[in-house]
Amino acid sequence: MKNFFRQILKTILGVLTKAIIRKHKMYLIIITGWYGSSIVRELIYHLLKSNFNVRRNTNSIWWDLSIPLVILGYEDKKRNYFEWIILVFKIIFSFLTKPNYHHKIILNLDTLNDRTADFWVKYLKPQICVILNENPRSKLLKRILLNKEYKDTLFVYNKDVFRELEKYTLRRYVYSQKHGDLLFKKIDNVLVVKSRKVKIKIKISNTYNFIWEFIPAAISVALIEKMPLKQINSNIIQFNLHPYQYKAVFAHLKRFIKSDE
Repeated sequence: MKNFFRQILKTILGVLTKAIIRKHKMYLIIITGWYGSSIVRELIYHLLKSNFNVRRNTNSIWWDLSIPLVILGYEDKKRNYFEWIILVFKIIFSFLTKPNYHHKIILNLDTLNDRTADFWVKYLKPQICVILNENPRSKLLKRILLNKEYKDTLFVYNKDVFRELEKYTLRRYVYSQKHGDLLFKKIDNVLVVKSRKVKIKIKISNTYNFIWEFIPAAISVALIEKMPLKQINSNIIQFNLHPYQYKAVFAHLKRFIKSDE
């Protein structure tokens, strides 16, 4: 009974999610990778929020319904049968009565579960997909790259790390230390970033020294959204990382090192 109810619930929430994305013309930015995706999510959110209506997931994506709940705007928590049924009716009522609200959603996600990956790919058609790093066991990235419905998605990645992605991506925006849409170079504690003829220098404090490699990915997304590089620089200076994110990053690293041993 439990599995049957869950499958019905997944189908209903999947259909409602698709409908709500269409109604509100939601602009999806997804970030995939085993490490650093929450930092890039926060960086992108911080850069875009001054110019756009934007929201993001603030909790970990821990099961297949996490993403629909974030997109639909409801708390991701355990519920009993009755509470799920009430929630479905709330979502339907909201869909029928609320006015259109065009905005961007930033999601960081990955999964090692085949069914979860299949479920997400069915209705997630992002405008931008940021690829940070690949867990060989990841089920999501492979499905995204091989899905023909993602032909209009703009893929953002480090060309120095993912040279082979050119074979799988029709539209791309690449950052690189040598040749790319965005050029970057770290000299001591300064990150130099150049786009076209504009160059900025970002001073990296010792506290944030371990996140410098994620900054070009976030800047790339902001540039795609036509934000001026100088404004991006001004916004980045004001960025602060929440303490729990330090713990999350180091926890991911520990798990990866253990699984690699």
